[in-house]
Amino acid sequence: MSSDASSTTPDDSIQRMIHMRDEFYTDEGKTLCGLNRILVNQISKALRESVQLLIWIQFTLVLPAMLVFVCNLYNFLTLVPKLVPNADFPDADDATLARRKNYGLGILFGLAVAYFLLTINVLAAINYATGNIYKGHKVSFLDVLKALPGLWKGFLITTLWSSLLTYGALLVLWITASLTLYFSYQTTNGPFIVVMYMTTLFLLLAFVFVSTTFIPAVTAVANGVTCFEDCCGLKAFHKAMALLEDLWLMAFKGATFESISIRLVVIEIYMLSGFTGPSELEEIQLWTKLLVGGVMVLMLSIYMQASTMYWSLFYITCKIYHHESLEPRGSGQYERIVLNEIDSESVGERV
Repeated sequence: MSSDASSTTPDDSIQRMIHMRDEFYTDEGKTLCGLNRILVNQISKALRESVQLLIWIQFTLVLPAMLVFVCNLYNFLTLVPKLVPNADFPDADDATLARRKNYGLGILFGLAVAYFLLTINVLAAINYATGNIYKGHKVSFLDVLKALPGLWKGFLITTLWSSLLTYGALLVLWITASLTLYFSYQTTNGPFIVVMYMTTLFLLLAFVFVSTTFIPAVTAVANGVTCFEDCCGLKAFHKAMALLEDLWLMAFKGATFESISIRLVVIEIYMLSGFTGPSELEEIQLWTKLLVGGVMVLMLSIYMQASTMYWSLFYITCKIYHHESLEPRGSGQYERIVLNEIDSESVGERV
């Protein structure tokens, strides 16, 4: 792997921006299927142009992160129930139960922290690689590794703020819905009960919307801002909100599509792993369990990489829509001027 990163000329980069923006402005780009087709085509183009780089990222960064995630999920589903007092260890004394509980919780916490840290590497690497591929830069895996230390702090801050905002918003909505439902039981006024139940339903729907659509979309664009612009944390979220102006519907469609897709994948994984199947599946041979587990981890890791590339390209789409270059300094000013001139010519032709 060479560490030298050669790039195309600015004109080549501009042509990429113009071509992608022209696709984006078509009627097809305004629909869910059309938007996904355009972005999937861009992902396919990136795969063809830098397949070796993306394979290295997959097997050295994404796959280990997903392996840690699946191991933690397995521990949560199998180990935690055994830690309940007198559930599976009726003869164990209190000290033994407490020790087992501490060990189990320690393992879960350690794996959760490891997954969090590995995820930061994945987000930084894929956003950096996808952006440079789109710009026409020839980037090696060694170049990505060299760039990670400079990106790590920004992605750490943005990811922490994302977690804080996500769980904070969900906690507020959940508490409000619970209190509303509680007060509905304290009255006998029929119309008031109906209003309270409808309010609770609305809050629960808001809970689902915020957790599966709004925050994931804003966070994904904020990750792109963190990678290519000199800001992170709340500033990155503020910039992401500005980039999503006039594009909220498309972002929500993409986030909804991703949310449904990942849930279908998770359901399939549960079925394959036997968590929801008959008890006879627990008696299959160890090598079969390892094979099925390996397939599940690989499926999830591929999905994670494709999803991150999708949102990285969506961030680029937002930049194009607002006539901003991917690199806000240097040649980016030249690119912005050229794009604005093309817009003026297009408007004149339409008039």
